[in-house]
Amino acid sequence: MLGRMMKYEIKATQRTFLPIYGLIIIFALLIRLFTQFNFQHMNGAFSFLMGITIFIYVILIAAALIMTIVATSRRFTTNLLGDEGYLSFTLPVKIHSHIDCKMLVSLMWAVLSVIVTLLSVFVLSVDTNFINKNNPFFAEFGADYSRCGNMAHLITFEIIVLVLISILCVILQIYASATVGNLCGKHRRLVSFGTFIGLGIAQMIVYSFAISYRKNFLLPTDEQVMLSSIAANIGIAIAVTAAFCVAFYFLTYWLLSRKLNLE
Repeated sequence: MLGRMMKYEIKATQRTFLPIYGLIIIFALLIRLFTQFNFQHMNGAFSFLMGITIFIYVILIAAALIMTIVATSRRFTTNLLGDEGYLSFTLPVKIHSHIDCKMLVSLMWAVLSVIVTLLSVFVLSVDTNFINKNNPFFAEFGADYSRCGNMAHLITFEIIVLVLISILCVILQIYASATVGNLCGKHRRLVSFGTFIGLGIAQMIVYSFAISYRKNFLLPTDEQVMLSSIAANIGIAIAVTAAFCVAFYFLTYWLLSRKLNLE
């Protein structure tokens, strides 16, 4: 059932994201095409056209980020906390499935937004001249990475996990905030926004205590110890972020199952 729900959710949201992704790649290709010309021989009209193209490209990148956040909030509040909630909660589906569906699809679009943005930057900047110019840097980086061995692989893996779980935490923070705001009638949006800010501040406080606690017990003195310290600090960040994910998830679940207000 979860798979069917996700399929429907993807169909409902792809019309928002796919056109933006396509336009980002198209405008990146246009900018790349413009840069192949000799800038010294550009006329005013050509320079103006390229400037407009770059401006639209930047706007599209921002739009992809903003739409990811807006769609995450809107789909959750509309389908579960709005008028559609009457229909959604009559389906023979557990509340966990509703949350999981929205959460996983939102995570998918957020990751795709990052991938498309990075791909467009790759299209803009990477060519034979770029590779030749930075080849010494790549060679040095590869040598340093190989020298660090398994610790480098561990840190790379931890960074990827931290990015994914941080995105997931923001999504669940939005859900928890929206569900809390749903309890407050006419002031739902204001309370939701205030709750989101409050939860963010709470996370910052916990992160600062966790990192300061770690620093009191490990001071890097050589390369291997420094790498171990970095890996440990990232591990702490992952653990704290995962704890907040669990807290936000079950807060959302508890409010939807016990305190849901669809009036």
